Amino acid sequence: MKKSVSLLSLVGEAFVFQIAAVGLLFAIHVVAARIGGSNAYGVFSYALTVAGFLSVVTTLGLANSSLRYIAGYYETGEWSLLKGLLRRAPQLILAVSIPSGLLLMLVPFFFPNSSFGSGLLAAGILLPILALGFWRSAANRGFQNIRHTVVPEEILRPLAFIALCLILYVFGKNETEFGLVGAYVLAAAASLLIGLRWLSSDIPDKCKNTTARYSTRVWLRTSFPILIAGVFQDLMTRADMLILGTLGTMEATGLYNAASRLSMLNIFPLRVVDTIIPPKIAAAFHAGNYMEIRSLVKKATLMSTIGAFPLFAIMMLFPEQLLALFGKPFIEASPYLRILACGQFVNALTGPVGFTLLMTGNERFYRNVLMTVASFSVLANLWAVPRFAALGAAWVMAASIVILNVALYLGVYKKIFALR
Repeated sequence: MKKSVSLLSLVGEAFVFQIAAVGLLFAIHVVAARIGGSNAYGVFSYALTVAGFLSVVTTLGLANSSLRYIAGYYETGEWSLLKGLLRRAPQLILAVSIPSGLLLMLVPFFFPNSSFGSGLLAAGILLPILALGFWRSAANRGFQNIRHTVVPEEILRPLAFIALCLILYVFGKNETEFGLVGAYVLAAAASLLIGLRWLSSDIPDKCKNTTARYSTRVWLRTSFPILIAGVFQDLMTRADMLILGTLGTMEATGLYNAASRLSMLNIFPLRVVDTIIPPKIAAAFHAGNYMEIRSLVKKATLMSTIGAFPLFAIMMLFPEQLLALFGKPFIEASPYLRILACGQFVNALTGPVGFTLLMTGNERFYRNVLMTVASFSVLANLWAVPRFAALGAAWVMAASIVILNVALYLGVYKKIFALR
Protein backbone atom coordinates (compact mmCIF):
# COMPACT_ATOMS: atom_id res chain seq x y z
CA MET A 1 0.00 0.00 0.00
CA LYS A 2 1.30 3.41 -0.95
CA LYS A 3 2.50 5.50 1.94
CA SER A 4 0.48 8.67 2.46
CA VAL A 5 2.56 11.81 2.06
CA SER A 6 1.29 15.26 2.97
CA LEU A 7 0.97 17.90 0.26
CA LEU A 8 3.28 20.17 2.25
CA SER A 9 6.00 17.49 2.25
CA LEU A 10 5.66 16.97 -1.49
CA VAL A 11 5.85 20.70 -2.16
CA GLY A 12 8.85 21.05 0.16
CA GLU A 13 10.67 18.19 -1.55
CA ALA A 14 9.85 19.60 -5.00
CA PHE A 15 11.04 23.07 -3.93
CA VAL A 16 14.40 21.76 -2.73
CA PHE A 17 14.97 19.73 -5.89
CA GLN A 18 13.93 22.67 -8.07
CA ILE A 19 16.44 24.99 -6.43
CA ALA A 20 19.17 22.40 -6.98
CA ALA A 21 18.06 21.79 -10.59
CA VAL A 22 18.02 25.51 -11.49
CA GLY A 23 21.42 26.05 -9.88
CA LEU A 24 22.98 23.08 -11.65
CA LEU A 25 21.46 24.05 -15.01
CA PHE A 26 23.03 27.49 -14.65
CA ALA A 27 26.33 25.90 -13.61
CA ILE A 28 26.34 23.72 -16.75
CA HIS A 29 26.29 26.77 -18.98
CA VAL A 30 28.83 28.73 -16.95
CA VAL A 31 31.28 25.82 -16.99
CA ALA A 32 30.74 25.10 -20.70
CA ALA A 33 31.18 28.77 -21.61
CA ARG A 34 34.35 29.24 -19.56
CA ILE A 35 35.97 26.06 -20.85
CA GLY A 36 34.89 26.31 -24.48
CA GLY A 37 34.73 30.04 -25.17
CA SER A 38 31.97 31.72 -27.14
CA ASN A 39 32.30 29.67 -30.35
CA ALA A 40 32.46 26.16 -28.82
CA TYR A 41 29.78 27.16 -26.33
CA GLY A 42 27.66 28.36 -29.26
CA VAL A 43 27.92 24.93 -30.95
CA PHE A 44 27.07 23.24 -27.65
CA SER A 45 24.08 25.53 -27.03
CA TYR A 46 22.79 25.12 -30.58
CA ALA A 47 23.04 21.32 -30.38
CA LEU A 48 21.09 21.26 -27.10
CA THR A 49 18.46 23.62 -28.52
CA VAL A 50 17.87 21.56 -31.67
CA ALA A 51 17.88 18.24 -29.82
CA GLY A 52 15.63 19.65 -27.09
CA PHE A 53 13.07 20.94 -29.57
CA LEU A 54 13.03 17.75 -31.63
CA SER A 55 12.76 15.63 -28.49
CA VAL A 56 9.40 17.29 -27.87
CA VAL A 57 8.34 16.40 -31.42
CA THR A 58 9.63 12.81 -31.40
CA THR A 59 7.97 11.91 -28.10
CA LEU A 60 4.70 12.32 -30.07
CA GLY A 61 2.99 13.89 -27.05
CA LEU A 62 3.36 10.56 -25.22
CA ALA A 63 5.23 12.11 -22.29
CA ASN A 64 2.30 14.13 -20.93
CA SER A 65 -0.36 11.62 -22.01
CA SER A 66 1.62 8.81 -20.34
CA LEU A 67 1.71 10.84 -17.13
CA ARG A 68 -2.09 11.05 -17.23
CA TYR A 69 -2.70 7.39 -18.13
CA ILE A 70 -0.08 5.96 -15.75
CA ALA A 71 -1.60 7.85 -12.83
CA GLY A 72 -5.09 6.69 -13.87
CA TYR A 73 -4.18 3.02 -14.44
CA TYR A 74 -2.22 2.93 -11.18
CA GLU A 75 -5.18 4.36 -9.27
CA THR A 76 -7.74 1.96 -10.82
CA GLY A 77 -5.47 -1.10 -10.83
CA GLU A 78 -5.56 -1.63 -14.61
CA TRP A 79 -2.22 -3.41 -14.55
CA SER A 80 -2.35 -4.97 -18.03
CA LEU A 81 -2.94 -1.60 -19.72
CA LEU A 82 -0.26 0.00 -17.55
CA LYS A 83 2.25 -2.65 -18.61
CA GLY A 84 1.27 -2.23 -22.25
CA LEU A 85 1.71 1.55 -22.10
CA LEU A 86 5.10 1.26 -20.39
CA ARG A 87 6.25 -0.98 -23.25
CA ARG A 88 4.60 0.69 -26.23
CA ALA A 89 5.42 4.36 -25.48
CA PRO A 90 9.23 3.98 -25.47
CA GLN A 91 9.03 1.72 -28.55
CA LEU A 92 7.16 4.41 -30.49
CA ILE A 93 9.48 7.18 -29.27
CA LEU A 94 12.64 5.30 -30.26
CA ALA A 95 11.08 4.31 -33.62
CA VAL A 96 10.73 8.03 -34.42
CA SER A 97 13.70 9.61 -32.62
CA ILE A 98 16.44 7.24 -33.87
CA PRO A 99 15.74 7.75 -37.62
CA SER A 100 15.30 11.49 -36.97
CA GLY A 101 18.65 11.59 -35.22
CA LEU A 102 20.33 9.72 -38.08
CA LEU A 103 18.91 12.22 -40.60
CA LEU A 104 20.34 15.09 -38.55
CA MET A 105 23.72 13.39 -38.51
CA LEU A 106 23.75 13.35 -42.33
CA VAL A 107 23.53 17.16 -42.55
CA PRO A 108 27.25 17.82 -41.82
CA PHE A 109 28.17 16.00 -45.04
CA PHE A 110 26.52 18.88 -46.92
CA PHE A 111 28.19 21.54 -44.71
CA PRO A 112 31.82 20.39 -44.30
CA ASN A 113 33.99 22.36 -41.87
CA SER A 114 30.89 24.19 -40.59
CA SER A 115 30.05 24.83 -36.96
CA PHE A 116 26.38 24.71 -38.00
CA GLY A 117 26.91 21.16 -39.30
CA SER A 118 28.78 20.19 -36.14
CA GLY A 119 25.88 21.39 -34.03
CA LEU A 120 23.40 19.27 -35.99
CA LEU A 121 25.67 16.22 -35.80
CA ALA A 122 25.74 16.55 -32.02
CA ALA A 123 21.98 17.11 -31.91
CA GLY A 124 21.42 13.91 -33.90
CA ILE A 125 23.43 11.89 -31.40
CA LEU A 126 21.61 13.45 -28.45
CA LEU A 127 18.07 13.26 -29.81
CA PRO A 128 17.06 9.65 -28.90
CA ILE A 129 18.65 9.99 -25.45
CA LEU A 130 16.84 13.24 -24.63
CA ALA A 131 13.51 12.04 -26.09
CA LEU A 132 13.49 8.82 -24.07
CA GLY A 133 14.64 10.70 -20.97
CA PHE A 134 11.80 13.22 -21.41
CA TRP A 135 9.26 10.37 -21.49
CA ARG A 136 10.90 8.56 -18.57
CA SER A 137 10.67 11.61 -16.35
CA ALA A 138 6.96 11.99 -17.11
CA ALA A 139 6.37 8.28 -16.47
CA ASN A 140 8.00 8.52 -13.03
CA ARG A 141 5.86 11.57 -12.29
CA GLY A 142 2.81 9.43 -13.04
CA PHE A 143 3.89 7.18 -10.17
CA GLN A 144 4.17 10.34 -8.02
CA ASN A 145 7.81 9.78 -7.18
CA ILE A 146 9.32 13.27 -7.18
CA ARG A 147 12.83 12.12 -6.39
CA HIS A 148 12.96 9.60 -9.24
CA THR A 149 11.35 12.17 -11.55
CA VAL A 150 13.85 14.98 -10.99
CA VAL A 151 17.17 13.50 -9.89
CA PRO A 152 18.41 11.62 -13.02
CA GLU A 153 18.09 14.35 -15.66
CA GLU A 154 18.15 17.48 -13.51
CA ILE A 155 20.66 16.55 -10.78
CA LEU A 156 22.84 13.61 -11.86
CA ARG A 157 23.20 14.65 -15.51
CA PRO A 158 24.53 18.16 -14.70
CA LEU A 159 26.86 16.83 -12.01
CA ALA A 160 28.28 14.20 -14.39
CA PHE A 161 28.64 16.78 -17.17
CA ILE A 162 30.49 19.25 -14.93
CA ALA A 163 32.85 16.48 -13.74
CA LEU A 164 33.58 15.43 -17.34
CA CYS A 165 34.15 19.07 -18.32
CA LEU A 166 36.77 19.44 -15.61
CA ILE A 167 38.51 16.35 -16.99
CA LEU A 168 38.27 17.88 -20.48
CA TYR A 169 39.78 21.13 -19.22
CA VAL A 170 42.76 19.33 -17.74
CA PHE A 171 43.46 16.81 -20.51
CA GLY A 172 41.81 18.02 -23.72
CA LYS A 173 42.03 21.77 -24.19
CA ASN A 174 42.26 21.46 -27.97
CA GLU A 175 39.08 19.45 -28.30
CA THR A 176 36.57 21.74 -26.60
CA GLU A 177 33.97 21.99 -29.40
CA PHE A 178 33.41 18.24 -29.64
CA GLY A 179 34.51 17.59 -26.08
CA LEU A 180 31.65 19.60 -24.57
CA VAL A 181 29.06 17.75 -26.63
CA GLY A 182 30.74 14.39 -25.99
CA ALA A 183 30.72 15.05 -22.25
CA TYR A 184 27.02 15.91 -22.39
CA VAL A 185 26.19 12.78 -24.42
CA LEU A 186 27.95 10.57 -21.86
CA ALA A 187 26.29 12.35 -18.93
CA ALA A 188 22.85 12.15 -20.59
CA ALA A 189 23.23 8.44 -21.42
CA ALA A 190 24.35 7.58 -17.88
CA SER A 191 21.50 9.54 -16.27
CA LEU A 192 18.98 7.89 -18.64
CA LEU A 193 20.14 4.40 -17.67
CA ILE A 194 19.83 5.27 -13.98
CA GLY A 195 16.41 6.83 -14.56
CA LEU A 196 15.11 3.77 -16.43
CA ARG A 197 16.36 1.55 -13.60
CA TRP A 198 14.48 3.70 -11.08
CA LEU A 199 11.37 3.65 -13.25
CA SER A 200 11.49 -0.14 -13.24
CA SER A 201 11.71 -0.12 -9.43
CA ASP A 202 8.56 2.04 -9.23
CA ILE A 203 6.47 -0.38 -11.30
CA PRO A 204 4.28 -2.50 -8.97
CA ASP A 205 4.81 -6.27 -8.96
CA LYS A 206 1.15 -6.74 -9.98
CA CYS A 207 1.95 -4.88 -13.19
CA LYS A 208 5.17 -6.78 -13.86
CA ASN A 209 3.45 -10.17 -13.38
CA THR A 210 0.46 -9.52 -15.65
CA THR A 211 0.00 -9.84 -19.43
CA ALA A 212 0.39 -6.60 -21.33
CA ARG A 213 -2.65 -5.15 -23.12
CA TYR A 214 -2.28 -2.40 -25.69
CA SER A 215 -4.56 0.50 -26.56
CA THR A 216 -2.17 2.26 -28.92
CA ARG A 217 -4.78 4.14 -30.97
CA VAL A 218 -6.41 5.58 -27.85
CA TRP A 219 -3.04 6.65 -26.43
CA LEU A 220 -1.97 8.32 -29.68
CA ARG A 221 -5.37 9.98 -30.13
CA THR A 222 -4.93 11.59 -26.72
CA SER A 223 -1.30 12.45 -27.38
CA PHE A 224 -1.76 14.28 -30.69
CA PRO A 225 -3.38 17.51 -29.41
CA ILE A 226 -0.86 17.56 -26.55
CA LEU A 227 1.91 17.21 -29.14
CA ILE A 228 0.61 20.18 -31.18
CA ALA A 229 0.42 22.46 -28.12
CA GLY A 230 3.82 21.27 -26.89
CA VAL A 231 5.50 21.87 -30.25
CA PHE A 232 4.20 25.44 -30.49
CA GLN A 233 5.13 26.18 -26.88
CA ASP A 234 8.64 24.85 -27.38
CA LEU A 235 8.94 26.57 -30.74
CA MET A 236 8.18 29.93 -29.16
CA THR A 237 10.76 29.47 -26.41
CA ARG A 238 13.48 28.16 -28.75
CA ALA A 239 12.82 30.05 -32.01
CA ASP A 240 15.45 32.67 -31.19
CA MET A 241 18.24 30.13 -30.63
CA LEU A 242 17.18 27.88 -33.52
CA ILE A 243 17.16 30.71 -36.06
CA LEU A 244 20.19 32.56 -34.66
CA GLY A 245 22.22 29.33 -34.67
CA THR A 246 21.11 28.52 -38.22
CA LEU A 247 21.41 31.97 -39.83
CA GLY A 248 23.98 33.62 -37.56
CA THR A 249 27.39 32.68 -36.17
CA MET A 250 28.12 30.25 -33.36
CA GLU A 251 29.95 33.01 -31.48
CA ALA A 252 26.83 35.21 -31.51
CA THR A 253 24.74 32.19 -30.51
CA GLY A 254 27.00 31.51 -27.53
CA LEU A 255 26.90 35.13 -26.35
CA TYR A 256 23.14 35.30 -26.75
CA ASN A 257 22.53 32.01 -24.93
CA ALA A 258 24.51 33.19 -21.91
CA ALA A 259 22.27 36.27 -21.64
CA SER A 260 19.16 34.14 -22.17
CA ARG A 261 20.12 31.69 -19.43
CA LEU A 262 20.72 34.54 -16.98
CA SER A 263 17.43 36.25 -17.82
CA MET A 264 15.49 33.06 -17.09
CA LEU A 265 16.66 33.16 -13.46
CA ASN A 266 14.29 36.12 -13.18
CA ILE A 267 11.25 33.81 -13.33
CA PHE A 268 12.44 31.32 -10.72
CA PRO A 269 9.90 32.70 -8.18
CA LEU A 270 7.16 32.15 -10.76
CA ARG A 271 8.28 28.55 -11.29
CA VAL A 272 8.12 27.94 -7.55
CA VAL A 273 4.58 29.37 -7.51
CA ASP A 274 3.70 27.16 -10.48
CA THR A 275 4.54 24.03 -8.49
CA ILE A 276 2.03 24.93 -5.75
CA ILE A 277 -0.86 26.93 -7.21
CA PRO A 278 -2.22 24.89 -10.21
CA PRO A 279 -3.74 21.99 -8.21
CA LYS A 280 -5.37 24.47 -5.84
CA ILE A 281 -6.87 26.36 -8.78
CA ALA A 282 -8.13 23.08 -10.28
CA ALA A 283 -9.79 22.10 -6.99
CA ALA A 284 -11.47 25.50 -6.67
CA PHE A 285 -12.66 25.30 -10.29
CA HIS A 286 -14.28 21.89 -9.80
CA ALA A 287 -15.98 23.27 -6.70
CA GLY A 288 -17.25 26.27 -8.71
CA ASN A 289 -15.48 28.65 -6.33
CA TYR A 290 -14.36 31.45 -8.67
CA MET A 291 -13.74 33.81 -5.77
CA GLU A 292 -11.11 31.37 -4.46
CA ILE A 293 -9.52 31.18 -7.92
CA ARG A 294 -9.25 34.96 -8.10
CA SER A 295 -7.72 35.07 -4.64
CA LEU A 296 -5.17 32.37 -5.50
CA VAL A 297 -4.15 34.05 -8.75
CA LYS A 298 -3.73 37.45 -7.07
CA LYS A 299 -1.60 36.00 -4.27
CA ALA A 300 0.52 33.99 -6.71
CA THR A 301 1.05 37.02 -8.93
CA LEU A 302 2.07 39.16 -5.97
CA MET A 303 4.56 36.51 -4.82
CA SER A 304 6.11 36.07 -8.26
CA THR A 305 6.39 39.86 -8.74
CA ILE A 306 7.98 40.53 -5.35
CA GLY A 307 10.35 37.58 -5.80
CA ALA A 308 11.37 38.63 -9.32
CA PHE A 309 11.96 42.34 -8.73
CA PRO A 310 15.34 42.11 -6.91
CA LEU A 311 16.71 39.78 -9.60
CA PHE A 312 15.37 42.05 -12.34
CA ALA A 313 16.97 45.11 -10.74
CA ILE A 314 20.36 43.38 -10.48
CA MET A 315 20.19 42.31 -14.14
CA MET A 316 19.38 45.84 -15.27
CA LEU A 317 22.03 47.52 -13.11
CA PHE A 318 24.91 45.02 -13.24
CA PRO A 319 24.60 42.95 -16.45
CA GLU A 320 28.33 43.07 -17.18
CA GLN A 321 29.26 41.67 -13.77
CA LEU A 322 26.75 38.83 -14.11
CA LEU A 323 27.87 37.91 -17.62
CA ALA A 324 31.51 37.95 -16.50
CA LEU A 325 30.70 34.67 -14.74
CA PHE A 326 30.74 33.08 -18.21
CA GLY A 327 34.05 34.73 -19.10
CA LYS A 328 35.19 38.20 -20.21
CA PRO A 329 34.10 37.82 -23.88
CA PHE A 330 30.50 37.39 -22.74
CA ILE A 331 30.34 40.90 -21.24
CA GLU A 332 29.41 42.26 -24.66
CA ALA A 333 26.08 40.39 -24.36
CA SER A 334 24.88 42.87 -21.69
CA PRO A 335 22.38 44.64 -24.06
CA TYR A 336 20.76 41.26 -24.76
CA LEU A 337 20.47 40.53 -21.05
CA ARG A 338 18.73 43.84 -20.31
CA ILE A 339 16.23 43.31 -23.13
CA LEU A 340 15.47 39.68 -22.22
CA ALA A 341 15.23 40.52 -18.51
CA CYS A 342 12.47 43.05 -19.29
CA GLY A 343 10.49 40.39 -21.12
CA GLN A 344 10.88 37.85 -18.32
CA PHE A 345 9.91 40.43 -15.71
CA VAL A 346 6.58 40.93 -17.52
CA ASN A 347 6.23 37.14 -17.36
CA ALA A 348 6.60 37.33 -13.58
CA LEU A 349 4.27 40.35 -13.33
CA THR A 350 1.38 38.47 -14.97
CA GLY A 351 1.69 35.46 -12.67
CA PRO A 352 0.56 31.88 -13.41
CA VAL A 353 -1.83 32.86 -16.22
CA GLY A 354 -1.09 29.84 -18.42
CA PHE A 355 -1.75 27.30 -15.67
CA THR A 356 -4.85 29.22 -14.60
CA LEU A 357 -6.36 28.79 -18.07
CA LEU A 358 -5.33 25.14 -18.31
CA MET A 359 -6.73 24.28 -14.88
CA THR A 360 -10.10 25.93 -15.62
CA GLY A 361 -11.01 24.25 -18.91
CA ASN A 362 -9.71 27.01 -21.20
CA GLU A 363 -7.01 24.95 -22.90
CA ARG A 364 -8.29 25.79 -26.41
CA PHE A 365 -7.90 29.51 -25.80
CA TYR A 366 -4.42 28.85 -24.40
CA ARG A 367 -3.49 26.74 -27.44
CA ASN A 368 -4.76 29.34 -29.91
CA VAL A 369 -2.85 32.18 -28.26
CA LEU A 370 0.28 30.04 -28.11
CA MET A 371 0.05 29.10 -31.79
CA THR A 372 -0.41 32.75 -32.78
CA VAL A 373 2.52 34.04 -30.72
CA ALA A 374 4.78 31.16 -31.77
CA SER A 375 4.07 31.94 -35.44
CA PHE A 376 4.84 35.61 -34.82
CA SER A 377 8.09 34.68 -33.05
CA VAL A 378 9.32 32.51 -35.92
CA LEU A 379 8.46 35.02 -38.64
CA ALA A 380 9.84 37.97 -36.67
CA ASN A 381 13.11 36.12 -35.96
CA LEU A 382 13.45 35.20 -39.64
CA TRP A 383 13.22 38.91 -40.43
CA ALA A 384 15.24 40.31 -37.52
CA VAL A 385 18.15 37.87 -37.17
CA PRO A 386 19.65 38.39 -40.67
CA ARG A 387 19.45 42.17 -40.13
CA PHE A 388 20.33 42.64 -36.46
CA ALA A 389 21.77 39.25 -35.41
CA ALA A 390 21.55 38.52 -31.67
CA LEU A 391 20.15 41.96 -30.84
CA GLY A 392 17.20 41.29 -33.15
CA ALA A 393 16.63 37.85 -31.56
CA ALA A 394 16.58 39.47 -28.11
CA TRP A 395 14.00 42.09 -29.08
CA VAL A 396 11.78 39.48 -30.76
CA MET A 397 11.94 37.11 -27.78
CA ALA A 398 11.14 39.89 -25.29
CA ALA A 399 8.24 41.07 -27.45
CA SER A 400 6.93 37.50 -27.81
CA ILE A 401 7.00 36.96 -24.04
CA VAL A 402 5.17 40.25 -23.44
CA ILE A 403 2.52 39.59 -26.11
CA LEU A 404 1.93 36.03 -24.89
CA ASN A 405 1.57 36.91 -21.22
CA VAL A 406 -0.56 40.02 -21.77
CA ALA A 407 -2.90 38.01 -24.04
CA LEU A 408 -3.15 35.20 -21.47
CA TYR A 409 -3.71 37.71 -18.67
CA LEU A 410 -6.57 39.31 -20.61
CA GLY A 411 -7.99 35.82 -21.16
CA VAL A 412 -7.85 35.08 -17.44
CA TYR A 413 -9.52 38.41 -16.68
CA LYS A 414 -12.32 37.79 -19.20
CA LYS A 415 -12.91 34.10 -18.51
CA ILE A 416 -12.24 33.95 -14.76
CA PHE A 417 -12.15 37.36 -13.09
CA ALA A 418 -15.28 38.66 -14.86
CA LEU A 419 -17.37 35.68 -13.64
CA ARG A 420 -19.41 36.14 -10.49
